[in-house]
Amino acid sequence: MNENSHQIDANETSANSLIYPYQRLTVSSTEPVSGIDVTKREAYLSEEEFAEKFGMPKGAFYKLPKWRQNKLKMAVDLF
Repeated sequence: MNENSHQIDANETSANSLIYPYQRLTVSSTEPVSGIDVTKREAYLSEEEFAEKFGMPKGAFYKLPKWRQNKLKMAVDLF
């Protein structure tokens, strides 16, 4: 599980270099961002916008079970 955590951290770090506004990342966006990993839309949010939408920092989110992450992403139209 430790190895898996490091992999998630690495993905989070690489995605953080590309930040997009929430409106362009949603599933229902009229101007969707192209060329992103659509299974990790949340990773492209700024830290501030992520915390605003999810009520927690990215690090805490990625420690949650995958099913819980997906449920939260559905609630904010990112899944």
